[in-house]
Amino acid sequence: MDVQYALENIGATVLLLGTDKENIKELITDFRIDVLISDFLQATKLLVLLQAMGISTEKLYLPEVICMEEGVLNPNKNYIEQRLKTRNTIIYNSPSMGCAGSLFSCQEGNGFHVQEDYFYPEIVAFGSDEIITDSHTVGELVLTALAAEAMPVFRYRTGQAVMHIDKPCDCGRTLLRVATPTEYEAN
Repeated sequence: MDVQYALENIGATVLLLGTDKENIKELITDFRIDVLISDFLQATKLLVLLQAMGISTEKLYLPEVICMEEGVLNPNKNYIEQRLKTRNTIIYNSPSMGCAGSLFSCQEGNGFHVQEDYFYPEIVAFGSDEIITDSHTVGELVLTALAAEAMPVFRYRTGQAVMHIDKPCDCGRTLLRVATPTEYEAN
């Protein structure tokens, strides 16, 4: 709901797909939706539904899918991109943090950027509180909420294995950039 309210607040038109198959078909095929915000499970269910209704995903206009996830890695990312012929952005969304989007995937595919204006990030050694200062060393991402007023969260251990990437990002963002060990090896 916080994402819906934020989008409406900036003037975006928000259409809730709901569960009525005919309504979903009409919204997807007639309204030229620019962005689908979902999670991987619901996006996969949508693909199956469209296939069952005989709607070719090749003819859809859907340039981007944003998946709100509780993990930074999901093997379904490539599946969704290939089937919908779209770009898929992951936004790390932990309900414990009380805010959607503490980090998001880089538009150039170079790891994740941390929303440093709302969260103070640290990378610590697994099983300890030792802060890792060396770049390219794997540790656990720890976040402290900076904007939560009613219920701030201090040093939330996300369980996400990441490493700090110190070189400038191709996308031009200057926010802290982290990558999972497998992503960094691939680049």
